[in-house]
Amino acid sequence: MSELDISIINIFKQYYPNVDHTTIEADTLANMIDEMFEIEKTKYSDSESDSESVNSDPEIEENYSKATELIPEMIESGDIVTIKGRLNNIDVTILFDSGCQTSSTFSSIVEKANLEHIVDKKAKTYCMGINGRTDTIGMIWCTELELETEEESGNYLRVPIKLSILDDIKNKEDEDLAMETESNNKIDILLGTDFMKTHNVIINFSKKLVIINDVVIKY
Repeated sequence: MSELDISIINIFKQYYPNVDHTTIEADTLANMIDEMFEIEKTKYSDSESDSESVNSDPEIEENYSKATELIPEMIESGDIVTIKGRLNNIDVTILFDSGCQTSSTFSSIVEKANLEHIVDKKAKTYCMGINGRTDTIGMIWCTELELETEEESGNYLRVPIKLSILDDIKNKEDEDLAMETESNNKIDILLGTDFMKTHNVIINFSKKLVIINDVVIKY
C-alpha cells in the first residue's frame, strides 16, 4: 500500500489505534501491515477447535495447494509501490494506490509545503473505505509534483497534479509529535487512478519499475 488506500488505513487503525501511519518510515509501515495481514490470515486458518483445522477439509486443502502453485504471489502480501519526490521544494514519499480514485495528501504536508493559500475549502469531498467515509477538508486543483527519477540523482520528473486534502492534524500536540518524528520515509502523498490515467502510469511489479509518461523510475 506503499494512501495506502483508505480501506487499508481503516484496518490499520483497528490494529494500531494509537499509531499515526503518516509518521512511520515506509519500511516499518510495510512490516506492520505484513504483520496485520498475517494475523488476519491466521484468523481464517485457525481451527474452530484445538483438534480440527479449517484446512482439514480435503477440498479446501486441494484449493489452497492449487493457489500456491498457480498464483503464489497472491498468497503473500503484495508490493508497496513508493518513490521519493518533492512538493513545493519539500521532500515527500509518494505511494501509488490503484485502489484510490483520487490522489490526496495531508493537511500537515500542505502546511509544510506552504500551499494553504491555494486550498479550495469549498471543494470538499470524501473517500470511502470499509469502515465508512473519510471527509476531506478541501482541494488543490493544480500544483506541481516532482518525482525523483533515480535515487540520489537529483533528477526529477515534473508533473501537474490535483490533490484532495485529508486532515491529519487533530491538535497542536499531534503536530508537535509529527515534527519530532519527521522522516523522509513516511507516506506523504497518495497517487490514485486519476493521476495514473492522466500520466499514463504503468507499474511493472516483476522488475519493480514505474513508467510515467514514458519515463522509467525504479521503486
